[in-house]
Amino acid sequence: VGAEVVPKVWSALLGDAEFFARHAQLGGQAWEFALAQKGLGPYASALTAHGLGVRSSTAGWTGSDRRGFKLLLEVPGVGKCESAVITWPHRWWELEQRATVCVSSQVGCAMACRFCDTGLAGKHKNLPAWAIVEQHFLAQASLQREQGGGLKNVVFMGMGEPLQNYRNVLDAIGVLSEMGATTPKNVTLSTVGVAPRILAMAREAPEVRLALSLHAVSEKLRGQLLPVASPTWPLGDLADAVRTYLTTTKSSIYVEYIMLSGVNDTEHHAEELCRWLTQVAEGEAGGPAKLPVNLIPYNRTEAGDRDGFEAPTVAHCKQFRSWVRSAGVPCTIRFSTRDGSPIEAACGQLGRRLQRRGSG
Repeated sequence: VGAEVVPKVWSALLGDAEFFARHAQLGGQAWEFALAQKGLGPYASALTAHGLGVRSSTAGWTGSDRRGFKLLLEVPGVGKCESAVITWPHRWWELEQRATVCVSSQVGCAMACRFCDTGLAGKHKNLPAWAIVEQHFLAQASLQREQGGGLKNVVFMGMGEPLQNYRNVLDAIGVLSEMGATTPKNVTLSTVGVAPRILAMAREAPEVRLALSLHAVSEKLRGQLLPVASPTWPLGDLADAVRTYLTTTKSSIYVEYIMLSGVNDTEHHAEELCRWLTQVAEGEAGGPAKLPVNLIPYNRTEAGDRDGFEAPTVAHCKQFRSWVRSAGVPCTIRFSTRDGSPIEAACGQLGRRLQRRGSG
């Protein structure tokens, strides 16, 4: 059996992911039995030969009363990572419930952002492409079991810096696309600003949506919030990379901006942000509209507690949004990111449980 059948087989596995994942966790003959039951027995060796045999396992599941759940996954030879599934209200004209999976690209993270728990361990391991694909598969299995529906969107906003695991991430996106699980246009990759890889994305993966975790546009403040990313990829280099990306791809970049009370949320900060975005997008069709801002109210983290970070009030978030919009920059507040807080799955919280257990 050749490599060309692997995406088709994976597509079949995905359609009945809960059944196959349950048997895969039992291992050995149970996995072979499951494949045989669905007429896929002859393809077992092909999956294994191409590194796709559902080797990861679900070590924990945490549900939410609001919108989604979190998975703790054991990845052989690498460690534990967490993924989150965000579900959206089922609208009457849709055939099934919409859902997005937030996948991790690394176990841990070397970026050590001051408001994020994933980097507390101060180390990281890259996840291989197959482990990223299996996050999607096991998330689909849990979704089928708990709520029904299917995963449409994939966001690389879990543990780790995706552009530091560049090749494995792109390979995983390629496999997910080939097996019909998603399309590059339904994939969003978030980065703290790895400038050389942003340029590479423009050449190699222009259809994948890019999000930039910016959070500050002065070197001093950015250095305080992003102590690794800021000196490694200064704002000048980042601006050049973003500008080239916009020109090359003709696409937008979503700008993520965490809201920290008294730290980066004044009118002066809003003016600085808009000025930087306008300068970067100068000459582009649409101007700063090509760099829409997503404001993310801070979700409490153990990392952020060390600096006493707090979220602004809802009213102040809306005021900051008004300041940004008045400069002609599209701006949205992502209050929905707070929905994951009860299960420690909100922005910045993945990996917190692993730090407490000392695993990873």
